[in-house]
Amino acid sequence: MVIIEEDKPLPEHTKLCYEECYAKLLLETFIEKFKNINIQDKPDLVCDACHTGVEVTDVMDKNKKEALKLWYTMPYVPADKQKYNKERMQKLGMPYQGGVQSWPVISYDNGIDSAPYQELYESLHKKLKKFNKGNYKLYESNEILFFSELWFAHDEECLIIERLNQIQNSYSNKFDVIYVVTQGYLYEFKLNSLGVRKFYIHGANSSLAEKARQMVIEAEKNA
Repeated sequence: MVIIEEDKPLPEHTKLCYEECYAKLLLETFIEKFKNINIQDKPDLVCDACHTGVEVTDVMDKNKKEALKLWYTMPYVPADKQKYNKERMQKLGMPYQGGVQSWPVISYDNGIDSAPYQELYESLHKKLKKFNKGNYKLYESNEILFFSELWFAHDEECLIIERLNQIQNSYSNKFDVIYVVTQGYLYEFKLNSLGVRKFYIHGANSSLAEKARQMVIEAEKNA
């Protein structure tokens, strides 16, 4: 059992993955077909009632992700570890600035070919390659959810789904629905019909985050 301290970040290697717990709650809250999603593996989430499997991943730049973790855990680690974390953040190009941290600007200067979108496309390619190796159980609807820091311009949503569809055309097994969690929204891209829906989730974030944390804690207590 992993010890989880109140008011401190969740440790690594817990029985349940926080991101998967949050994704489960998010889908059950905003996508009407999902009821009683189970957390498992390959795919990460399964809804038996709607015969759907959902893989969960993220598209944050790996250096940014590492620096972000070093930053938010800073107050909870000893002085020698803080020194190492600050040096590591410096090497990553994101020097530690204290309680309020400035992060590199995300630029969308090239439309849907901008660098942040490329991270999404590359991540989809990687998942499709794994998905086509036969290691995942297939369902009536095979879906994937990406956590991201992206921001989609309204007039680019249709262009994005077309690009996602183009990427999938290179593979035999495809995802029927791709969800992308952005800054404030959950996007549902239905690849078969090229339909797009978006849900404003910002107001529910804190509540869902707390529920997901409690799911992780309860799983450790019952381990």
